[in-house]
Amino acid sequence: MQSRIGLTALIILTLFTAPASAVDYWVDAVAGNDTDPGTELLPFATITYAIATGGAGATITVLPGTYDAALGEVFPITLLTDQTVVGDVPTKGGGATPTSIVGKGAYGGTPGTGSVATVVCGPSSSISGFQIDADSYEAGHAGVVIHGVLAHVNSNTIMNTTYAGVYMNDAKASQVVGNQFDTSSYGVYLNASPDTPVIGTNVFASPSLSINMTGIDSDPWIDNNTFQSGSIVCVQVSSGYPRISGNTFEAGSGATYGAVRTRNLTAAPILRSNIFQNSLAVQIQRDGFPDLGASGDPGNNDFTGVTGVCIQHDGTTDINAIGNTWPNDPPVDGVDIIINGTGSVILFTVPVDASSVGRMKGAY
Repeated sequence: MQSRIGLTALIILTLFTAPASAVDYWVDAVAGNDTDPGTELLPFATITYAIATGGAGATITVLPGTYDAALGEVFPITLLTDQTVVGDVPTKGGGATPTSIVGKGAYGGTPGTGSVATVVCGPSSSISGFQIDADSYEAGHAGVVIHGVLAHVNSNTIMNTTYAGVYMNDAKASQVVGNQFDTSSYGVYLNASPDTPVIGTNVFASPSLSINMTGIDSDPWIDNNTFQSGSIVCVQVSSGYPRISGNTFEAGSGATYGAVRTRNLTAAPILRSNIFQNSLAVQIQRDGFPDLGASGDPGNNDFTGVTGVCIQHDGTTDINAIGNTWPNDPPVDGVDIIINGTGSVILFTVPVDASSVGRMKGAY
């Protein structure tokens, strides 16, 4: 006979372990029809109709094809609460027949900052497995907008946006994970998002500014991304407190103003365990205050692949950069680290007279 405790546990497990839910609706641009019931055998034709029919909490599986205005889609495609829209996740929408959402429409955002969008996320919604594209040029276009909600944007290829691939404003604890950004302006633009959103394991293939963040209260995790491009900057922190860790800034990323650039005193990123392979790794402007490693919490950033300057400090603040790997050991003042302002870079845990190493402070 089962014990009372064992039986109670079994009852709780039975009550609260729900079976895997079946797919609610299917969509097929090639063989579907919006007059059909939306089943796997008789799918809808448009995502727009499936979203409206499914309502909150629906799961919508979308088969390969092009989903655009000519098919009957209404833009921006706006996800409802708890909706999950899934395309071809393994290929990020780029299979032999792409799974593409192509189009845009005004949604009421701030003009010029993602006010035109292809997809707008609803509360606790998710979208994954699509090529998200625009049908024509229009200023202020964002591929996906997360505005005032928590949402997941995972495993997509985001293309041809004029403003941002993903525009995040008060994005709660949203996740933008595993996407490919083939955009020309911003990859991710994040503003005023204090609830630790995650921007992780993405590939930024072509943006001129891969991640731009503002808002003094912003506190994202920017982890394990690969920056193949960023001809202006890969990660620009105008204000906020992001943790930037485990990222790879490849040599081809360019980054004229730094792989990471801080621009104000309220810009205070924490950099840990990143790999820098470009020509200018970190630029500190206007009294930015990055933490590149502290006593007891080493930076573990690898600067050995940097072909130019590891840190260019143009401000007045004292910056910790303890526990990193440099092209030269110790770093060479005026070569690995250039200080143009009145600030200093603290490299080691034992402070010494700054005059012995210029304004690179500390000793072995």
